[in-house]
Amino acid sequence: RKTKDQVLNLKEPQVVDRVISLSPEHHRLYQKLVRERMLEVGDGLITALTQQKLRESCLQIVTTPERFTDSKIRNAVFEEVEELIDEIGPAHEKIVLFATHQETVRSLAAHFADLNPVTVYGGNGGGKKNRANIEIFKTDPDCRLAVMHPESGGVGLNLQDVCRYMIFVEPFSVPGQFKQAADRIHRGEIKHVVTFYIIK
Repeated sequence: RKTKDQVLNLKEPQVVDRVISLSPEHHRLYQKLVRERMLEVGDGLITALTQQKLRESCLQIVTTPERFTDSKIRNAVFEEVEELIDEIGPAHEKIVLFATHQETVRSLAAHFADLNPVTVYGGNGGGKKNRANIEIFKTDPDCRLAVMHPESGGVGLNLQDVCRYMIFVEPFSVPGQFKQAADRIHRGEIKHVVTFYIIK
């Protein structure tokens, strides 16, 4: 015989790394950016001449490659998120996606439009819109996803009563920011196992 605590520890969340590989054409595009530090897109030019700009561009090209080329590129990151959502299963399960770039927040919301996502980020035009979107996420059964930026959605929200799954789509630069974001659903009196997926 075992006690419930020995079988299922609700205090400790499950943390699952999901390692993906970029498609060959995506990887070539990434390597070209690293090597040449610039890419032509349409009539424009994306430059990454400083170390900081190169780092930011490398992070963004992984999750939103379509911004860096005119060619069609398979997005393995978004495919992995789709697969995770399918694995999580029932339509009543709500999921929080965290992305560290505003463009990624917008791209994820557009890509998963069929799940009626809300966005919580600085590009929403203010805190009032973000608060309204959180209320929709909490109360609307048709709204399955909240796509958030850590600076707007990583603090001050209590989502543990409506959500037990969180997917970190892009890496956080600061460990404390990651912990703050995770605490949105892993806090207080925990009634079910909380799962964090980290896309690597």
